[in-house]
Amino acid sequence: MKSIYGFRFFFLVMILWQPVAVSAQNGEFGLFLGGSYYNGELNPSKHVIVSQPAAGIFYDLHLNPRYSVRTIFTYGQLEASDKSSDIGLSQFRDLKFEARLLDLSGQIVFNFLEFGNTLNVKPYTPYIFVGLAVFN
Repeated sequence: MKSIYGFRFFFLVMILWQPVAVSAQNGEFGLFLGGSYYNGELNPSKHVIVSQPAAGIFYDLHLNPRYSVRTIFTYGQLEASDKSSDIGLSQFRDLKFEARLLDLSGQIVFNFLEFGNTLNVKPYTPYIFVGLAVFN
Protein backbone atom coordinates (compact mmCIF):
# COMPACT_ATOMS: atom_id res chain seq x y z
CA MET A 1 0.00 0.00 0.00
CA LYS A 2 2.90 2.34 0.75
CA SER A 3 4.18 2.15 -2.85
CA ILE A 4 0.82 3.40 -4.22
CA TYR A 5 1.13 6.57 -2.15
CA GLY A 6 4.72 7.00 -3.34
CA PHE A 7 3.55 6.75 -6.97
CA ARG A 8 0.79 9.33 -6.35
CA PHE A 9 3.25 11.71 -4.68
CA PHE A 10 5.76 11.29 -7.55
CA PHE A 11 3.02 11.94 -10.13
CA LEU A 12 1.79 15.05 -8.27
CA VAL A 13 5.34 16.47 -8.01
CA MET A 14 5.89 15.95 -11.74
CA ILE A 15 2.64 17.73 -12.65
CA LEU A 16 3.48 20.68 -10.41
CA TRP A 17 7.08 20.81 -11.65
CA GLN A 18 6.14 20.98 -15.35
CA PRO A 19 5.45 24.76 -15.57
CA VAL A 20 8.77 25.48 -13.86
CA ALA A 21 10.80 23.53 -16.44
CA VAL A 22 9.48 25.35 -19.51
CA SER A 23 12.30 27.29 -21.16
CA ALA A 24 13.50 28.62 -24.51
CA GLN A 25 13.59 26.64 -27.75
CA ASN A 26 16.83 24.82 -26.95
CA GLY A 27 15.18 22.09 -24.88
CA GLU A 28 12.12 19.91 -24.40
CA PHE A 29 10.53 18.60 -21.24
CA GLY A 30 7.95 15.86 -21.10
CA LEU A 31 6.06 13.29 -19.08
CA PHE A 32 5.01 9.81 -20.05
CA LEU A 33 2.70 7.19 -18.58
CA GLY A 34 2.51 3.52 -19.35
CA GLY A 35 2.84 0.07 -17.92
CA SER A 36 5.58 -2.28 -16.81
CA TYR A 37 5.61 -6.02 -16.38
CA TYR A 38 7.96 -8.86 -15.53
CA ASN A 39 8.80 -11.46 -18.17
CA GLY A 40 10.68 -14.41 -16.72
CA GLU A 41 10.35 -17.73 -14.93
CA LEU A 42 7.44 -16.57 -12.75
CA ASN A 43 5.58 -15.04 -15.71
CA PRO A 44 6.57 -16.74 -18.97
CA SER A 45 3.42 -16.00 -21.00
CA LYS A 46 0.95 -13.52 -19.44
CA HIS A 47 2.70 -10.28 -20.29
CA VAL A 48 0.21 -7.44 -20.47
CA ILE A 49 -2.30 -9.06 -18.11
CA VAL A 50 -0.10 -8.41 -15.06
CA SER A 51 1.00 -4.92 -16.09
CA GLN A 52 1.60 -2.34 -13.36
CA PRO A 53 1.64 1.47 -13.71
CA ALA A 54 4.82 3.21 -14.82
CA ALA A 55 5.64 6.88 -15.35
CA GLY A 56 8.58 9.00 -16.24
CA ILE A 57 10.00 12.37 -17.13
CA PHE A 58 12.53 13.36 -19.73
CA TYR A 59 14.48 16.44 -20.75
CA ASP A 60 16.16 16.96 -24.12
CA LEU A 61 18.78 19.67 -24.45
CA HIS A 62 19.38 20.54 -28.12
CA LEU A 63 23.03 21.48 -28.51
CA ASN A 64 22.63 22.21 -32.25
CA PRO A 65 20.34 20.97 -35.09
CA ARG A 66 22.15 17.59 -35.16
CA TYR A 67 23.12 16.79 -31.56
CA SER A 68 21.10 16.65 -28.38
CA VAL A 69 21.52 15.28 -24.88
CA ARG A 70 18.61 13.44 -23.25
CA THR A 71 18.00 12.57 -19.59
CA ILE A 72 15.19 10.17 -18.63
CA PHE A 73 13.88 9.09 -15.23
CA THR A 74 11.36 6.23 -15.06
CA TYR A 75 9.45 4.77 -12.10
CA GLY A 76 7.53 1.52 -12.32
CA GLN A 77 6.40 -1.48 -10.35
CA LEU A 78 6.91 -5.15 -11.10
CA GLU A 79 5.19 -8.19 -9.69
CA ALA A 80 4.84 -11.87 -10.52
CA SER A 81 3.42 -14.94 -8.84
CA ASP A 82 3.31 -18.67 -9.42
CA LYS A 83 -0.40 -18.54 -8.55
CA SER A 84 -1.16 -17.20 -12.05
CA SER A 85 0.80 -20.01 -13.75
CA ASP A 86 -0.85 -22.75 -15.81
CA ILE A 87 1.80 -25.24 -14.65
CA GLY A 88 0.81 -27.28 -11.59
CA LEU A 89 4.38 -27.67 -10.27
CA SER A 90 4.88 -23.90 -10.39
CA GLN A 91 1.66 -23.35 -8.44
CA PHE A 92 2.91 -25.81 -5.81
CA ARG A 93 6.22 -23.91 -5.59
CA ASP A 94 4.22 -20.71 -4.79
CA LEU A 95 6.94 -18.10 -5.37
CA LYS A 96 6.04 -14.42 -5.76
CA PHE A 97 7.61 -10.99 -5.62
CA GLU A 98 6.76 -7.30 -5.82
CA ALA A 99 9.36 -4.65 -6.57
CA ARG A 100 9.62 -1.03 -7.57
CA LEU A 101 11.87 -0.06 -10.44
CA LEU A 102 13.75 3.23 -10.62
CA ASP A 103 15.66 3.90 -13.83
CA LEU A 104 17.86 6.86 -14.71
CA SER A 105 19.44 7.12 -18.14
CA GLY A 106 21.39 9.60 -20.20
CA GLN A 107 21.74 9.58 -23.97
CA ILE A 108 23.53 11.45 -26.72
CA VAL A 109 21.44 11.68 -29.89
CA PHE A 110 22.81 12.33 -33.39
CA ASN A 111 20.34 13.38 -36.12
CA PHE A 112 21.43 12.52 -39.68
CA LEU A 113 19.53 15.53 -41.08
CA GLU A 114 19.26 18.97 -39.54
CA PHE A 115 16.15 18.80 -37.38
CA GLY A 116 13.86 21.53 -36.11
CA ASN A 117 10.60 23.39 -36.54
CA THR A 118 11.74 26.28 -38.71
CA LEU A 119 11.27 26.61 -42.48
CA ASN A 120 14.89 25.94 -43.46
CA VAL A 121 15.22 22.55 -41.70
CA LYS A 122 13.32 19.27 -42.03
CA PRO A 123 10.56 18.37 -39.52
CA TYR A 124 11.82 14.74 -39.48
CA THR A 125 15.14 12.91 -39.41
CA PRO A 126 16.56 9.45 -38.87
CA TYR A 127 18.72 9.38 -35.76
CA ILE A 128 21.01 7.19 -33.72
CA PHE A 129 21.71 7.38 -30.00
CA VAL A 130 24.05 5.94 -27.41
CA GLY A 131 23.52 6.06 -23.68
CA LEU A 132 24.02 4.67 -20.22
CA ALA A 133 21.43 3.69 -17.66
CA VAL A 134 21.35 2.69 -14.03
CA PHE A 135 18.42 1.11 -12.25
CA ASN A 136 17.42 -0.02 -8.81
